Parts: sequence; structure tokens; C-alpha cells
Amino acid sequence: SSIQLFFDRAKRISGSFNADTDSLPWITQLCRFVEGLPLGIELISAWVEHLSLAEMMTNLQQSSDFLAAAYQDVPERHHNLRVVFEHSWQLLGQIERQLLAALTVFRGDFSREAALTVTQTELASLAALVDKSLLQATQPGRYALHELLRQFAAEKLPALLPMTVQDEIVERHSVYYLALVNTQAPVLYGNQPGPAVDELQAEVANIRQAWDRGVGLHFPTGTNQDYIQYKMLLLAQCVKGLIRWYDFKGLYQEAELMFRAAGEQMRARLASPETDRAKTILFFRVLGAQGQFLLVLGQSTQAVTVIKEALAVTEWLEPEVEIQAHQMALDKSLGDGYTALSDFGSALAAYNHSLNIALELDDRPGMAAARQSLAWIAAQQGQFDTAESICIKKWGFKKILPLP
Repeated sequence: SSIQLFFDRAKRISGSFNADTDSLPWITQLCRFVEGLPLGIELISAWVEHLSLAEMMTNLQQSSDFLAAAYQDVPERHHNLRVVFEHSWQLLGQIERQLLAALTVFRGDFSREAALTVTQTELASLAALVDKSLLQATQPGRYALHELLRQFAAEKLPALLPMTVQDEIVERHSVYYLALVNTQAPVLYGNQPGPAVDELQAEVANIRQAWDRGVGLHFPTGTNQDYIQYKMLLLAQCVKGLIRWYDFKGLYQEAELMFRAAGEQMRARLASPETDRAKTILFFRVLGAQGQFLLVLGQSTQAVTVIKEALAVTEWLEPEVEIQAHQMALDKSLGDGYTALSDFGSALAAYNHSLNIALELDDRPGMAAARQSLAWIAAQQGQFDTAESICIKKWGFKKILPLP
């Protein structure tokens, strides 16, 4: 019950706290004030070290009358929670207030390492917020900020921290989670991807937050150009890991929507052709990822359009080995799109272009992939001698041809 929850939390805060016949009516009133909501009960029970039960109720009633006029647009069911939050806020020191406001950058739950890195705080400060029920310890080494508390604390942020400090917190958050994706990418492509899939799943809300902000190309005025280049390349490197993770999770539509939104944002902000190398790399990789998921979803016409745009964007860059390798993969995907549309002539051209790049780069997996697709088309068109010849080049022997 609400009363038992209050007692349990208060006892945890103050071992000397006891509920008796005199205190029970006050506890009942306090629980009613927050409509029995666990969040409200956890917050007010944390005050037992500072106030008597009667003082708690008096302060809440006085604050309620004041805040009713100040926050007329707040939904009624949230009004009393705001009163509780405001009173809890007043009991915090300045450093604790700044930390709580800084933690609003996170979405969902987050790790201790992330909290310490992003907010640059001390572990003792996190523990203090947990003790006051403003921060939840969801499991060993992980925390969560209730969404209503996050919203209330975010309103306090502008008055607490200069905009430059707020921007630094946001950037540290973004870099932390983008780097996490890149760290886990090799594991995702390895023999035992499970742990990496699970780790990114636990952090997915914050990864999406970091990704969305990055591809929106939002940087504070005066941001160092070297840092912008670093951030763009960090985002571009993330694409590979994100593709693999979404593929493992089977979230194809969600992935396509995410990469589509990123492409639309970048398309609106970049020049054509764009002279910034890092932004250009990010742009074509985003388009290529969207095209890949469109193919999986069976939307072949759209996939061909997007992949052709990605290939056109690669032409803005010098033909370095890294860029050529991406062009090879894009041509292979373009051929797959044309194949799905039964446009075998265009598919052959795309596959041959992919094969030529693979030969130039001496990329054996690229050669094999292109030749397999070329052999399949030849077999579909009844050109079995050609298909057999390609198979011999690919495998060294005749083989039943799988679908590309």
C-alpha cells in the first residue's frame, strides 16, 4: 500500500523513523496529497531527516497554493507532484541541483560510467541523489531519472548552468554514445555478437538521442572546425554498427525511418556538391544504409533511387580506396535493387561496375559477391555456359546458384 511504501522508504532514509498511532494520520494525508503515486511518495519520504510529518504537510499545502497560480497550465494530476518536486529541490545544495539538471540530458536509464563521464561529477554526488529518491538505482551500476522529474529538472537548467556548459554536456553525451556504438561494432560482426547486441539494446534510447542530434548538424556558434570534422567521422563510423544492430533486432522499418530522417536533414543543410569531406562521407553512408533497409523491406524502386543518390554523392570525393570500397558495395546493392525489379540489364551494369572496383582493389569478398549475382542473372536468362564460367571463377567448380 501507499502507507507501507512511505514507511519502507522513510525507514531506509532514517533508521530511527517509526510509524505510530500519532504519525499514521499524517502519513495518510501525505500519501493522499500525491494521490498514492510511488514517485511522489518516494520524494516526500526522503524528507524525514529534515522535517516532521506535520511540517511536511504544512509546507506542501502552502506551496500548493503558491504554485497553483504559477503553473496554471500543468495538468491537475501532475500539480501536486510539482509541489513535491519544488520542495525537494529547495532541500538540495547547489552542486546537487546542477547535477540533477545535467542528468536531464539522458533518456531512459543509463550506466554509472556514462553519468560520471557526461556530467563530470563524483560518485558521491550520484549517491546523494539516490538517497533523496531523486535518482533511481535501477540495477547495480545503472540509474534512471523518472520522466516527470526529468521534465521538472530540465526547466531549472537554464537558470543553473550557462549555455556553454549545457552545450558541453550535450556534446559529451553525444560523443560517449556514438563511441560506444563504434566500440561494439567489431563484436557485432564477430562470432559472438550477443553481448554487444544486448549492451546497445540497454543504451538504445541514448544512442538514438546522440545520433539524432549529430546528424542534425547542430553545433554551438564558434565550435572548432576540427571538432566538427571529428564528430562527422564519428557519426559516419557509427553507420556500420547501427546497420548490424538493427539487422540483428529485425527492426528494419525503424532503421529505414531513422536513416531516412537523417538523410532528409542532411540534404536540407548541405551544399550540392558539398566540399566538406567528413559531412559528405556521412551523407552517402546514411543514404546507403537507408537504401539497404529499403531493399530488405521490398521497396525496391525507392531503394534504387536512394542508392543512386548515394553513388552520386560519392563522386563529390576524391577516389580514395575507402571511397571506392563503399562504391563497390553500393553498386552491389544497386544491382540487387534492379534485380528485384527484373531490370536485368541495369542489374548487370551495376554488378559489373562493382566487380571492376573489387578487381582493382583486389577485394576477394567483393569479387565473390558480384560474380555470384552475375552468375544468377545469367542462369535466369538461360545463359548457362556463362553462369558456369562465372561459377568456376568464383568457386573453382560448378555449383547450384543461390539467389543473390
